[in-house]
Parts: sequence; C-alpha cells; structure tokens
Amino acid sequence: MRRWIAIWALIVTALFAGGAQAALPAVTQEDIEAFWTTYGGLDVNQYVSPLLVKWQNDAKSALQDSTPDVAAEKLATKYGFTRGEMREFLELWLVAVKLEKAGYGYLPKPPDKAVVRELHLRLARFAGVTGYKPLALQAVYQILTPYHGCEGDEFNAVLEQAADKLSLGNEVNWATQCPGWQRAFLKLAGKKNFSPLVSIVRYTGNVANEDYLALYSYLNSDAGLAHVNGKDREIVQTHLGYDYAMLLWELGLIDQGVKFVEKLPASVRERLLTGNVERRDVHADGLRFFVGDAVSDKFKTTLAGAYLVAGRTEDARRVFAQIDWVPRARAYLACGPGPLTPEAIGRGDPKCGEVDPDYANVLILDFLLNRTHDDPGALLAAFYPEKWNGPSGVVWVELGCRLLSAPQYRSRCFEARRSEAARLNRSNGPYDEDGYATRDALRNGGIEGFAEERGAFEKALKDVAARLDSSQDT
Repeated sequence: MRRWIAIWALIVTALFAGGAQAALPAVTQEDIEAFWTTYGGLDVNQYVSPLLVKWQNDAKSALQDSTPDVAAEKLATKYGFTRGEMREFLELWLVAVKLEKAGYGYLPKPPDKAVVRELHLRLARFAGVTGYKPLALQAVYQILTPYHGCEGDEFNAVLEQAADKLSLGNEVNWATQCPGWQRAFLKLAGKKNFSPLVSIVRYTGNVANEDYLALYSYLNSDAGLAHVNGKDREIVQTHLGYDYAMLLWELGLIDQGVKFVEKLPASVRERLLTGNVERRDVHADGLRFFVGDAVSDKFKTTLAGAYLVAGRTEDARRVFAQIDWVPRARAYLACGPGPLTPEAIGRGDPKCGEVDPDYANVLILDFLLNRTHDDPGALLAAFYPEKWNGPSGVVWVELGCRLLSAPQYRSRCFEARRSEAARLNRSNGPYDEDGYATRDALRNGGIEGFAEERGAFEKALKDVAARLDSSQDT
C-alpha cells in the first residue's frame, strides 16, 4: 500500500509540473496518510455542503484500502465523474488540505498567496469543464471562501464555461457571500443589479453606515422595487423595509425612520406588526435569492421607542400594547433575577427562567410609559448592574437617558452617549481594503441617486455623533 502511495505522489508531482501548474506543491505520502485520520480533511459544513461531507468521508475510506487509482475509479462511478476527472478533483482537494494545514501553522511554512490563487483558479475552472456538477460547485464554495481570499478573476473563472453566466453567477454569489465575488457579480449583472445589491447590503460588514443607508434607500424606492417580481414585491419590501427602518433608528435618524415606516403600504406595515415576515425565496430581474430574519416583536419594540423619542407618546402606547414580550418581560423582572450574564442569556436565570436580551428594551418602554414614578433600580440591577452597556443604538441610548434622569444615574447617561458617538464615528468609514473596493463599486454601479443620498446620510450621521458627544444633560 505504501508503494502505491509513493507512486501516486510522484504522479501528482508530474501532473503539477509545467507552466503555471508548477506553483502547486506535490502531495507526499505523509500528506495522503494524514488525510485518512479523523481530522485530516477540511472542516466542511454538513448543512451547507452535505454532498461534499459525504464525498470526503468516502475519499478517506477509499484511500485507506485501495490504491489511489482504484480509489479514484470507485469515487468516479459513485459521484458521476470520469476517472480522470475524479483523479484531478482528488488531487486538488488534497492540495487544499495541505495548504490549509500550512496556513493554520501545522506545517513549518505558510502557503504563498500565488500558490493559493493557482489552486483557486484550477478548481474554479475544473467546476466548469466538468459541467458544474453539485460536488464540484460545493468544493468551490468550500475552498474559495472569504477566509481563504476570493478575487473577481476567480469568480469569472468559475463562470467561464457557463451558458447562462448571470444565473450561475447569482447562485455562486449567494452560496459564498464573498466581497470580491459580490463586486464581480454586481459588475456582471449590469442593470439587473437588485440581487447583487441585496447580497451586499445584507451580508457585507465592511462599508460605511452611509453606504448601507443609501443602498437601503434605493432598494426600498419605487425604482429599486421595480426590479422585483410582482408577486414577491410585498414580502421583499417587508424584509428590506424592516432592515432600513431598524438601521435608521439604530443610527439616530429617528424621525426619518418613523416617516419611512408610515409611508409603507398598509399591507407591508401589517406584516411587520403581525409577524407575517416568513423567510422564503423571491425573484428580481429573473434571479432567485432569499429573504428572512425579520422579528416582529423586535420591530414593534423599536418602533414604539422611536415614537417615544419623537414625542408621539400615544402612538408609542398603541404599538407597545401589541408587543407579545411585555407579560414575559414584566414577570421576569418581578421575579427578582440576578444580573444578566452571557451564561444567563443561554441558560436562563436559575430562579426566574428564560430571558431574552430584548426584555430590557421592553422594560425601558414600560417604565417610561407606565411606571414614570418608579425608580428603575431593579431594571438596572437585573440588566446593567455596573454601567449602561446596552442596548446599543441611538434610539435606546436616548430612551435610556430619559430613564436615567435622576442625579444618581446621570453619569451613566453621559457615558452611554459618548460611547454611542464613538461607535458612530468608528462606523463611518470602510474598515479594510475590501470595504474601500465595495464602496467604489457601489459609487460606480449606476445606482440611481446613490451619490446624493450617501452624501446626505454622511452629513446627518456626523450631526448625530456630534450631538451625542456634546450632550451634558438629558
């Protein structure tokens, strides 16, 4: 068996020799033996890539009791590849395993970036020349990820053989959520840009707040929603409207968020207030993507808070009365729980049962609306025993300062406002090279009104931060 392994290692070396392929390292006998072990392969998410998990386990078993040639033949028959294709796929996978082990320090020398890119490009092209079989695409998603670096030319290499580049590009983009590929897909999509823009605004964490706000403003506009399939428009507007309003309130643009919600169609507002915001696949520009993760009680709680900050107390009461969390939050506080800790969030308070961090928001509203003469000491002891360290967002800092108006609590208000101002200032700019590239792609993406909206939001956010930072009284 060891003789066959040594022979196969020589074959791999020969196959990698010549031209650009010479950059890939040879797979040694030790590499192949290490792959057999329980933790010798790549850590594949069984929920995202179940077929790939099964294949890797089968590959380990096959290489333990068969020659490499026979193992490749067995796997090829089972997974619908030719023997030559499976042999190349197995080789590329073992190189990926070796490079990852080197990258995490298991081997003496980390892999050169040029070597990693060569592997990425070869695997990307392999997916195309073998007909975009699910196994090959799942390997692309596994190896060409943000953690390993992903560039636009790699995205284009995946699509080289595709008859419908736009549809496959959409699938690849949503499967990976890699900034470099998001930008490449945005460029490919041209005017059919709704799907790539949604993926950027919901799954990119490295652009400035004003970019997010301007992008959400466009996606929620008539011009943006015109891209969406008619039967899907209401659910898309519900989810993107939720995101936009919550972000406006978090960043301190309270009145703007309230006005936006009140201009939404009645059917969309009804969905937001009743919880009819299911996760599902939708279509825009003929491309499929998914929306999800909108929480109705969180929306109602924040809307009530925004109304209260805006001075619309009766509207705040009306929405507060619809929050399902209220009885549970009140019961939790009445029980006299211990201080909230990360462990308590996961397991619940030993005496008072389960707790949701959003109960604090509900109770802040309850004190300000219904218990105005009560000392908030019990609430502070339960959720913020040492300092005001949440909930984050300008709307909640403003409400917290109203709650902490008594002299003995006022220093907490000042601290919270300064902390929120610092957070806003840190967030008003791209965080890294990818952030700057995405910012530029959005600016040059032909999005209607984007530059003007971005400039207006940038000024508005600076004003919010300056006001918070200079506040000395509640």
